[in-house]
Amino acid sequence: MRLGILADAHGNVAAFDHAMIELAREADEVLVAGDAFSDHRFSNEIVRTIRRSGAQYVLGNHEMSFLGPANARARQSPRLSRRELDFVRHTPAELRVTLGGLRVLMVHGSPWPPYGRYLDPASPEFDRADELGADLVVLGHTHLPMQKRVRGVRHRDRSRGRKR
Repeated sequence: MRLGILADAHGNVAAFDHAMIELAREADEVLVAGDAFSDHRFSNEIVRTIRRSGAQYVLGNHEMSFLGPANARARQSPRLSRRELDFVRHTPAELRVTLGGLRVLMVHGSPWPPYGRYLDPASPEFDRADELGADLVVLGHTHLPMQKRVRGVRHRDRSRGRKR
């Protein structure tokens, strides 16, 4: 099974659509590890693309911020698609699924508290990877492309760009 992994588009519709088109050609399953849009600007287009594609999706810190109390007024905007907002509201922050025989865990930030922590390849938390009950852990958040294998568990962060 070939997995396509995206994270941290932060509302860049053109880049997200391009990546989704490319992945649709090559991947059997697409995973979106959060921060599809920015907390200050909801993207109907990106959420619609995720929903229609059937990609597996988890919330990132930007989606959670947008859904929080500080953005109640923004969620009332007539430009916001109610269908796309409801889709995001019902999206989990953690996904556990079996794909191609692999137990996959996908979260946006850290799978260990504090969940919003930025992990890098040298983070000591990875030494505890066997506690997660997964063969593959997919993360976003850091904007650092990373692949690391720890005692049989592989961690990937496929986001790119600057930290926001």
